[in-house]
Amino acid sequence: MRHQYCVSHAPMTKRILMKPPSEYYQTGNCLGLLKRAMYGLKQAPALWTELGFHRCKTDSNPYSHRSTQLYVLCYEDDLLVRGTRERTKECTGRLRPEVLLKVERELKPQTSVNFLGRTLKCNGDGIDVSMNTAYVTDLLKLCGMENSKPSPTTGASTVSKIQPEPLDRNERKNYRG
Repeated sequence: MRHQYCVSHAPMTKRILMKPPSEYYQTGNCLGLLKRAMYGLKQAPALWTELGFHRCKTDSNPYSHRSTQLYVLCYEDDLLVRGTRERTKECTGRLRPEVLLKVERELKPQTSVNFLGRTLKCNGDGIDVSMNTAYVTDLLKLCGMENSKPSPTTGASTVSKIQPEPLDRNERKNYRG
């Protein structure tokens, strides 16, 4: 299931002050108190842990919830939730009163959804991820590399399931600015 979720609307649990843009206050002697999380704040993704989710050790965007068996991929204002229909509806129901949440579509068997420039297709118990070649071609043109020769990359034909484990306080420091 794909959701559009604004991390910028997650409630703040700590007091954070910010300097507003100079276009609004030229004198520069004004501070604002944040009521909701914003992009770029360390606290915005940390709010997921308060909802019972555990952050993946190797990547900062995936989260898992062990008791509900939900998996969440959060990137700026896009959210991808993977789990049973009942659990995802329960999760979105819990989030709606707290954040701006718009369910865009549900990934059902034999259907596909575009998410962050990738096409996700549900095939039974797995999801195939592919990318439009036009995206890569446009990116190569943008970088002036459209005449570059392809190079083989390493990889595996099978992927094993990974159970993400939560980071402890010391490990978390390695991934935060």
